[in-house]
Amino acid sequence: MTELRIDLVNTGWDCMDYVRQLRESGLIQGKDFDFWYVPYRFDAFGGDEDRRHVVFKFTNEATAVFYKLKWS
Repeated sequence: MTELRIDLVNTGWDCMDYVRQLRESGLIQGKDFDFWYVPYRFDAFGGDEDRRHVVFKFTNEATAVFYKLKWS
């Protein structure tokens, strides 16, 4: 399993654009890839900030590398 993190500029709809690209290329969610959306978080006490992003987990490392190059 290889993970790929993509920082998002806009809302979670950007995330679904990536998912649609994967599905249109013939990949099957739950078999070839999974994903989860992480919303913006700010820790007021520690000052830590975690920007919104999506994490994809691919079962095939070559596919993960391909999309990492494509989306970077």
